[in-house]
Amino acid sequence: MKLLPILIAIEELRHDKAITKKEYQCLLFDTNLIVSDKEMIDIVPTPKPDFISNSTAWNHLERLSTLPAFKGVSLNVTRAVLGSTAWKKYMLSEEPEKIPPPVRCVLNEFQQLLILKCLRKDRLACGIDIYLYNRYGASVLDPPVLNLNQIISTCTNTTSAATKSTTKSTTTTNTTSMMTPILFLLSNGTDPTNEISILAKTKKIRLNILSMGYQNEEIAESMIRKSKTHGEWTILNNCHLVPDWLHRLQHVCDTTNNYNKEDEKDDKEDDKNKKKTGTKSAIHKNCRLMLTTLPTSFFPSWLIRNSVKITMEEPNGIRSNMLRLYSSSALRESFLYDEMKGTKGTREKRILLDPSCCKIKF
Repeated sequence: MKLLPILIAIEELRHDKAITKKEYQCLLFDTNLIVSDKEMIDIVPTPKPDFISNSTAWNHLERLSTLPAFKGVSLNVTRAVLGSTAWKKYMLSEEPEKIPPPVRCVLNEFQQLLILKCLRKDRLACGIDIYLYNRYGASVLDPPVLNLNQIISTCTNTTSAATKSTTKSTTTTNTTSMMTPILFLLSNGTDPTNEISILAKTKKIRLNILSMGYQNEEIAESMIRKSKTHGEWTILNNCHLVPDWLHRLQHVCDTTNNYNKEDEKDDKEDDKNKKKTGTKSAIHKNCRLMLTTLPTSFFPSWLIRNSVKITMEEPNGIRSNMLRLYSSSALRESFLYDEMKGTKGTREKRILLDPSCCKIKF
């Protein structure tokens, strides 16, 4: 289910007063929680038709029928002579989400989803996709494929444009843009570390990777300070394990922070230059800070406001998986370029780049 688009649609419908509070709650939650047993005391139960084998589905429909917009829907299913055939066709259909429920009352598309949820919950996700497609278009169902190279290039272009527009605040704008954290919100089975590693290798930039946990905070701070001066990339994984330290991360990313004594030992040449000049360490234009985390409610507000947030989820369907595979730098760099140089892998390369060999229809 596309959670964010459906929540946006609900807010729009509520603003237009096209649905009630209980109606959108019936979609998000179980109908038994929205329509309590007390509200069903004065309701005369209607007999369940034979073509509805699931008694739980019928119970949900009876509770839904207590709402003003759905008044008499359960009676319509049971008593209507002409409607019985239509309802039976609706119940036994392989794609009931494409058939308007044969109700006598007037329901909008969102309200029709509630009947689909009660009687054919197994097709609800498909019904929501159709509803979102009709309302917002195909872009909601096919989000753009993540391109890390484009994201990092966009940050660089933004920095360059900002530095050209002003002369007095050039250093501050450049530093702030380079040290803006890129926050990856992960789901089960997703990890951008491998693709970032290949991208860093392609750009010939050193990558520092650290899994956050017990007593790794000082090491992380040292990595960040070092990357600020030497133009390195730093990935801090599992940041949801150190929510308290993330408040200090704001000060570590501050442009006024310098190398400490332990960090200066990591590079002898840089240490000599600092002793001669006595100046603060500059922020390198290639410096990047990336954080990965699972969803959590303990993140500091400054990080949520001042970071580039990227959600990573497993793509749905063959088409989305193929698009992500072909756009992945891991495939391009490791497979196509390294292992298929020359004529040895010509046949395999042709099969990989031609989805028609697999009879896949996009």
